Amino acid sequence: MRTEDRGWAAELGALGDRQQAIPELEAWLGTTDEGTVLMNYAELGDQVEQVLDRNWVAVLAVAEALDAAGELTGDEAAALAGMPNPSAAVVA
Repeated sequence: MRTEDRGWAAELGALGDRQQAIPELEAWLGTTDEGTVLMNYAELGDQVEQVLDRNWVAVLAVAEALDAAGELTGDEAAALAGMPNPSAAVVA
């Protein structure tokens, strides 16, 4: 669901993302073929949109709390999002 707030957040967050993502995708894909890389970039963007669609309420809850508090622990953010906060051993 597109909203004005979500559009603003997406544009702000996207500044510089493409320039950082393209070299990473090239390395991951093992090619610098522009068509291949940009196709994969677009597909990943679509997948990110799907994740955000499913979790947008949680994203806003964490963002609002972060804005109010200035910082949050991982446990606090996870609790606000209603998601588990895996231990470092699980993430690593």
